[in-house]
Amino acid sequence: MRREIGDSGNIYASGHVFSPTMNEQDVTLSEVVIRAVARRKGVSETDLGEPLYDAVNPDSLDTLFRDASGEVTFRYLDLLVTVRSNRDVELRDADEARTAPPSE
Repeated sequence: MRREIGDSGNIYASGHVFSPTMNEQDVTLSEVVIRAVARRKGVSETDLGEPLYDAVNPDSLDTLFRDASGEVTFRYLDLLVTVRSNRDVELRDADEARTAPPSE
């Protein structure tokens, strides 16, 4: 079940997964990430406090899935951001995220 969030109604959330709507298909993937993080934080996109390029190269992110599928995860602010080739953006608190123990 999805519910609308934010003032514009252009990004929806199911838990902490943000999916762009049909209106946002022309928006770059890096812009989708910024919008999702801003809504999760409850601030405007210009008030995030740290530019996205401090965490990941936005141009590379925008072109990453043009001819490929998969996902990429990076830390931005205090969140782990997972971007999927279908343009979904999953946000998890970095401090609560668990990683598998290293293999021997």
